[in-house]
Amino acid sequence: MRSSNNNGLRHSARYAFPGIALIKGKHMTMRALLVRPLRRALAVLVCIASLTLPLRTEARLLDSDALFKIAPDLLATISASTTPIVPWATLLNGELLVKVLVTADTDDQSLTALRSFVVSVGGSVYYNYASMRMVAVMVPVSHLADLAHRTDVASISPNRAVTRTASLLQLSTGAANASVPNRRTLDGSGVGIAVVDSGIAYSHQSVSGTSLLGLLAPTRVRQAIDFVQVGKAGAGWVGGLDLSALVSTLLNGTNFTPLLSLLLQPGVTLPDPYGHGSHVASIAAGSGAYQWPDTSGTAPNADLYDVRVLNENGVGNVADVIAGIDWVIQHARSSTSA
Repeated sequence: MRSSNNNGLRHSARYAFPGIALIKGKHMTMRALLVRPLRRALAVLVCIASLTLPLRTEARLLDSDALFKIAPDLLATISASTTPIVPWATLLNGELLVKVLVTADTDDQSLTALRSFVVSVGGSVYYNYASMRMVAVMVPVSHLADLAHRTDVASISPNRAVTRTASLLQLSTGAANASVPNRRTLDGSGVGIAVVDSGIAYSHQSVSGTSLLGLLAPTRVRQAIDFVQVGKAGAGWVGGLDLSALVSTLLNGTNFTPLLSLLLQPGVTLPDPYGHGSHVASIAAGSGAYQWPDTSGTAPNADLYDVRVLNENGVGNVADVIAGIDWVIQHARSSTSA
């Protein structure tokens, strides 16, 4: 290489090598070329080791099978060197806690052993779903690897946030364009429609019946279940609790007794502060013949079931949404077997 003054090679010239800082001086030896890069490589290895420190010091080393069970975003979060900013993780008293969904591979529908393990390591159980082998839990990251190594655990994913994103009504079935005469016989009578959303304004005229005299009849919202409030009752980040038994009555379709049905009648509080669920309910089963133009939905005489999973800001989480779907499945089973 030539020096900058074009006078040939000089001892003071700078020599550049890929991946190695420029070295200046006449005593450039093989030792200088090798030692410094080795030191820097060692520093890089130390940095990499520090990034994986949470997995190695707070839990047993994850093998390939256990790693395969953990969702990539969850794995990235627990491996980060900084406190994650996600709704399903928090740092409490110096310990990282995560709320996750655990699918199980076992014949035990109650998942007794799995739930007991979660509580024993300082975690909590929120939902034990009736329609699938899955629990919604909170666990310390220090025991996440132990959870993943269990043979009855199939997968672990974070309890991610969900939100209403867009409307594809204009691209759907086209049933809303059906001619009005068809509604004389095909009006949804005897059909139940569950709306898993932000709630239903049950007192709105669109979801109420109409009496023979044209007066406003009672609401067609037959039952209302608020999983937003059920989720809030999960005691935040308190460990050592199994709350799944408290909601098992709601999720199990065999428990839909007349008394429980009475308890699930629409309440007096504001049922849909966000408004999206009421909009969806009106599209599906709204009765708009009281005004012009007629804004009736596809099945204006159908019964409605309000399954609230989104809060006043239109935000929820996967655990509550699955609980809402589970409720619908179990309620349908109860209705068809009755």
